[in-house]
Amino acid sequence: MKMKTKPLFRIMTLIMSVMMLFSCISSEKTEENDIAIQINPLSAASNSAVKQVTVYYKYSYTDMLIGYSRALAIPVNERIEFTVLNDLIKGRILNRSEYVQLINNNTEIISITDSGDTLNITLSKEFLDFKNDEGDLNVNKRLAIYSIVNTMIEVSGYSRVQILIDKDDSGKGERMTLSEAGFESEGFLEPLGYNADIILTPENTVKTIFDAMTRKDFEELYYHIAYYDENNTEKIDESVFVSRMYEQLPSFEAYTLHNCIVSNDGQTAYVLADYNLRFSGEIMEYINIPVKIVKENDIWKIQFSRFEALFLGL
Repeated sequence: MKMKTKPLFRIMTLIMSVMMLFSCISSEKTEENDIAIQINPLSAASNSAVKQVTVYYKYSYTDMLIGYSRALAIPVNERIEFTVLNDLIKGRILNRSEYVQLINNNTEIISITDSGDTLNITLSKEFLDFKNDEGDLNVNKRLAIYSIVNTMIEVSGYSRVQILIDKDDSGKGERMTLSEAGFESEGFLEPLGYNADIILTPENTVKTIFDAMTRKDFEELYYHIAYYDENNTEKIDESVFVSRMYEQLPSFEAYTLHNCIVSNDGQTAYVLADYNLRFSGEIMEYINIPVKIVKENDIWKIQFSRFEALFLGL
């Protein structure tokens, strides 16, 4: 009896040892997996590259766009166009009231695809509910569209952007009518190319200043005057500025802009200009005059002392 019990006992002991061994191995694997999960819970979230991108917004109450440069984390498993466009739509700019967001931030990105040199972007129907400030609604619609087009072309390298709208929540995009896009004509919105004419580059800033002077729109002109001068003098109040312009600014007759020179640090630019001013009925011609503008908070502006010297004869 004893001889039979002993082998059985050994067999039972062996079985228990094996079970304990597998239990330990299983436990070790579980602990290893737990550690791996804690280290990298979302691989897509941790695997991202920070890139410097420029997104475009409307500048205050003007009819122009300005670029806002920022560092943005781009997930490796996501198209850069999706990340940047979503950032533009949500309008994630803090404490920069001069940057005006025109796109309804309830807009959703349905899809982004490409075909040849064209980037196709389908947006939810909320996009058609444009935000509007005191400016012209159609102008704001066009600026909102070109804020997307210019941003996407710079980011992606594609030549054109086709904006489509999912109007019936089907997930399929339809072309916007030109009327919906703010263009006063019939037909549908075709793929759009880059529009440099509506961006406040140094040349366009001087052009905008001269155009405002020509039509005596001193309220808009005020937005292009720097807050601080070279001697750190703060610019005068808007109502005082407008009143002074009506009293002292001569009639601005005509102008031509030539080449632009930007400093090495990118903070100062000179735009050469020819222009005519009328003083008490007499026209004075100014040839090849360097109009100096400076970057203030990343926006090109003219300092008031320079403005006085050029146009008020001071």
